[in-house]
Amino acid sequence: MTNFDYLKKDNQFSSFADVAIAAEKVLPIDVESSVINCRRAMEFAIKWMYSVDKSLEMPYQDNLISLMSTEDFHDLVDDDLWKRLDLIRKVGNRAAHNGRKISRDEAVLCLRNLFIFMDYITYCYSNSYEERKYDESLLTHLDADYAIFKSSDDDIKLKE
Repeated sequence: MTNFDYLKKDNQFSSFADVAIAAEKVLPIDVESSVINCRRAMEFAIKWMYSVDKSLEMPYQDNLISLMSTEDFHDLVDDDLWKRLDLIRKVGNRAAHNGRKISRDEAVLCLRNLFIFMDYITYCYSNSYEERKYDESLLTHLDADYAIFKSSDDDIKLKE
């Protein structure tokens, strides 16, 4: 179970639900992939917003920073949410292009910010909004689930 499973219940969110779920599920295995998937889910969700919200006019370029930087988009999201989205964008870009290590804490922050954005989207666009809180304990369960697949060094006898 992930913090994003609820998105699957509403078909209109199908274009970004699986990527958001994958971002959380992959955290114990690869924090960089988690962050990249956070960025992808956010980008898919923003593009989805442009496709369904008549108040958003598609900018000349449809790259993420252009979509986030329009006046129309700023009219919909407040400064706090925009800063959260920009953090996901920057850390996601760093994970994809820079090669610098991303910490687990940074990945968890991106997941939390993605959750806040997804909550905003469901609040604004869903017919059946239900208030939710981010449950970080679900990440611990994912870590535990992954731990059963890890082998210890004692299990591998290279010389044999």
